[in-house]
Amino acid sequence: MSRKPIILLGMYQVNDIYKLLIQNLEKQGFQVVDISYNHIAPPFKYSSLKMRLGAFWCKKVLKQKKKKEILRKKARLRHFTKIYQEMMEKIKTYEYFDYALFLNGQIYPKYLLEQVKRKTEKLMVAYQWDGLDRFPKIWESIDIFDKVYAFDPEDNRKYRDKVIPAANFYFEVDQPTDTGNRYDFYFLGSHVPDLGRDKAISTFYEYAEKKGWKIDFTIFHVNDGSLNEHSDVYPDSIKATAEPLTFEDNIKREMQSRVLLDFKAAVHTGLSFRTIESVGYRKKLITTNAEVAKYDFYHSDNIYIWDGKTFDGMEAFLDKPYRELPPEIYQKYSFDNWLRYILDLPPYQEITLPE
Repeated sequence: MSRKPIILLGMYQVNDIYKLLIQNLEKQGFQVVDISYNHIAPPFKYSSLKMRLGAFWCKKVLKQKKKKEILRKKARLRHFTKIYQEMMEKIKTYEYFDYALFLNGQIYPKYLLEQVKRKTEKLMVAYQWDGLDRFPKIWESIDIFDKVYAFDPEDNRKYRDKVIPAANFYFEVDQPTDTGNRYDFYFLGSHVPDLGRDKAISTFYEYAEKKGWKIDFTIFHVNDGSLNEHSDVYPDSIKATAEPLTFEDNIKREMQSRVLLDFKAAVHTGLSFRTIESVGYRKKLITTNAEVAKYDFYHSDNIYIWDGKTFDGMEAFLDKPYRELPPEIYQKYSFDNWLRYILDLPPYQEITLPE
């Protein structure tokens, strides 16, 4: 009996997408070594009354106004140093890995990546699903990887000697037995000011609400400060949460919706997961990312490119039935094909981006 190839997986744990990655890697016959982690540090807390009083003394008496920030940075460093040490111990228990796959490799220290590289026999790859200039720390370790894939066409144009084109993917899931749609429109997104999309989100929501359409909008806030400002940025009836919805639950909600909504982040032009999921789950899409028209799955019956302001032609678009695409398009953007392409395991369809 042949052994299973071993693949090391490194990535974020936010919204539990890593669990679906592991499940699907195992379906493809891999033994998975998981070193994913929550890259967001826990809220800072004074470890004792003595520490709190000491910080107060430094601030008020010694005029060291940044004392708390210094303590916060030290606590953060200790927190992640411990996590990285545990990862290194786990890595040591394996003689080798056949493959290593990092999604957003900039969240790992260089020394850890170098250790993985020494133990990887076939291919060590990174897939960047955020713009390279948004998280430039990847440049510190980019040469450690055998291949680095980027989802943003602009990154592939600027850094074609360093990165290879790829796009996001969708997980193939069982279709629900209840084929009815609970919602006309569905959107789940994070509130991050530099994404520059809050005005478009609010404008669409208010229009849809006036039309009496069934809407499911939720904004995830990464901290309490952002959560407290929710009603200053968005209409009160848009749901706010500090608890991220799991990736699996998000897919279930997409399945229950007639149209998915996508509001482009100002920091890159790459296509979001929800855009690719609209293809895989055969859902109509309204998006503010005009780049989508350059992809092979684009059809004006299925995708409406919105300018973020006016609604001309939108209702006519909604009245048209979904246009079925060629089978090879659905296969191309599946996780199965994505994985084979990323790891160079033929047969696969090459995933290209607009020039």
